[in-house]
Amino acid sequence: VQTCALPIFSKDNESTYLDLDLLNQDSINLFLSEIQKFSNIDVCINNAGINIINEIIDVKEEDWDKIIQVNLLAKFFKS
Repeated sequence: VQTCALPIFSKDNESTYLDLDLLNQDSINLFLSEIQKFSNIDVCINNAGINIINEIIDVKEEDWDKIIQVNLLAKFFKS
């Protein structure tokens, strides 16, 4: 993320990025606290996703639930 953000930072010293773990409520609370410091947000990129590499027959239900939680539900409910 930092490497991708460098061109943005070099043009506008008010640009930033924030890490967020969508499955961790403390991380979410910290993120919400941090964004309150800005008077406005011009661009927000929700780019979250995970995958668990395994044969489909070996994917555990809890792994599938985590994939759905991050890739679909968290972005929908937290945007």
